[in-house]
Parts: sequence; C-alpha cells; structure tokens
Amino acid sequence: MTILRKVDMFFRLISVAAVSWGLVNGAYAARTVVRDVSYASMNGKFGLGDLYLPDTVDFNTRIVLLIHGGGWTNLDRESVRGIAEFLWEKHGCAVYNIEYRLAHKGKNRWSACGDDCVKAANWIFSEDFSRHAGFSPKKIYICGGSAGGHLALWTLVNLPPERVAGCISISSIGDPVHDFLKHAGRYRSLFGKGVKETDLTAMNPVLKIKAGMAPVLSTHATEDKVVPISSHKAFAKAYGAVGNTCEFFEYSSALHNGLTGHCIWIPESKPHRLIPEIEEKIAAFISRCGNSGIAASLNEDISDIKSKEEIVSDVLKM
Repeated sequence: MTILRKVDMFFRLISVAAVSWGLVNGAYAARTVVRDVSYASMNGKFGLGDLYLPDTVDFNTRIVLLIHGGGWTNLDRESVRGIAEFLWEKHGCAVYNIEYRLAHKGKNRWSACGDDCVKAANWIFSEDFSRHAGFSPKKIYICGGSAGGHLALWTLVNLPPERVAGCISISSIGDPVHDFLKHAGRYRSLFGKGVKETDLTAMNPVLKIKAGMAPVLSTHATEDKVVPISSHKAFAKAYGAVGNTCEFFEYSSALHNGLTGHCIWIPESKPHRLIPEIEEKIAAFISRCGNSGIAASLNEDISDIKSKEEIVSDVLKM
C-alpha cells in the first residue's frame, strides 16, 4: 500500500469517527465535511454526495440538497462547491452536494437524473441519513442552477409539500419548452435526435405544480446567454397562478464587469462564488423561510410570457 493510499484511508477513518462522535453526542464540535456519502449505491460514483455539517446539529438545523448544473450531461458537485461552502460557513446550514447520473452517448436518458435527485431528497429523511448526520430533518431546502435548477424544481414538485421549506432556483430551465425553442440541441442527449412534444412534457416541472407548495426564490440575469430568462419566468408565472409564492430577482449583468454565460459567478473566483447580490437574496430567503417555509413575495412582472398552448404550437411548427 502506498503512503498516499495510507494517508487517504487515515483521513477517511477520521471522517467516520467524526460522524460517529456526532451521532452519539447529538452535535458536532466543529464544522465537518463527510465525503462520498452514498444515497444510491447502485449508481456507483453518481450516487454519492458530500455532506457538509455545521458547528452543531439538532432538529433546528437547516439542510440544503444542492444540485449542480451542466446541461444534464457534464460537470459535477465540485462546480458548485462555492455555493455549498457559502451556505455552510456563512449561514450554518447543513448541505448535501450530490452527483447524479449524466446523460451520455445514449445512456442515462430522462428520467435518470430527475429520479436520482428525488431519491437523494427522500434519502435525507431516512434513518441512514440520520446515522451519518446526527439529526433528523423534517423539511429540506433544494438548490440548483441552470439544468441543476431544473432538477431542483423537478424535485420540489415531486416531493410532498410538507417536506420542503423552500427552493432556490438560479438561472434555471424552469419550463423546458421555452428553452427548447432556443437550445434544442441539448435535449438530444436526454431523448435522442427526434425530440417530441411528449418528451418535453415528461420533464416539465410546470405541469406538476399544485397549490400549497413551498416558497421559491428565482434569480436570473436579463442577459443570460445560456438559459433564456423566459423559461424561468414561465415557471414562476405558473407557480404563482395557483397561489404559491415565487420571489423573482431579475438583474443586469452590468452589476459587475466580466460576467459571462449565466452571469452568476464572481470572475476568477475559485471555487466559483455567486455574485454578492445573489448571495444576499439567498440569505434573506432562508432567513425568512426558516424551517417552516413561510411565504415570500413575487417582485417581477411576468405577465408577458406566452401561454403553454402558444409555446407548444411554436414547437410543433419547427
């Protein structure tokens, strides 16, 4: 056995011991990150996540399921480590930053990634999670961006409402139909070359919205070049139409120099950190919702979004 392998095993044993100590004593003495905690062993490395635990854990500890983006085909939990650390270090949240099965070369087509995220969320309410974390949450937050934001919204609408305190949706594909009109290519990995209306319907969180769901915070740059803001606003409009709460923060990339793509990351930050305006919105949202999921306020006019029937008609004409 190499020295590096021995060192790696040593630190893994320390992590296990730290978890055991926390479970016995009901709280951790210091912030802890437990790597490679499995929620779906049959998925191998794509069923793992890093569990961030704050200084102390108890029934009041807020837990966030964090879902990375990457067009359902690439990237990993490391790409959103900066968000995990922000929630963990600055706001005392526990965070479960997960992997999920990626669509690639005809494998893991929809609904593999969606199923994985819902499974990870349900695992947080299991005895297995409690053994790892030292506490048993009653509600969770869900957070994701871009395609990960779509998966966060998908998870939200597929969980019992009483299980969710709130959902944080960053530059998300809220309604795939709107996104498909501009970026049809990225859906081929999920469905093959001939993407049909029924495919988009199958993955659309808008169609699973019901009254009584948890508050949502949506953030999106007007100039986002990766996901059209109309896709996100379409979800927000439908969510509010049945009496649910969605706070929509639209901002201009002119807030900062050097913003590109989604216009969400501080340039040159390592790991990626969200721009302060988004972090402030997230902090305020979590503070308002607590563990109970209280209402926030919608602050964006989304009345100009086309109806579902109009958009589907546009798709069929393509």
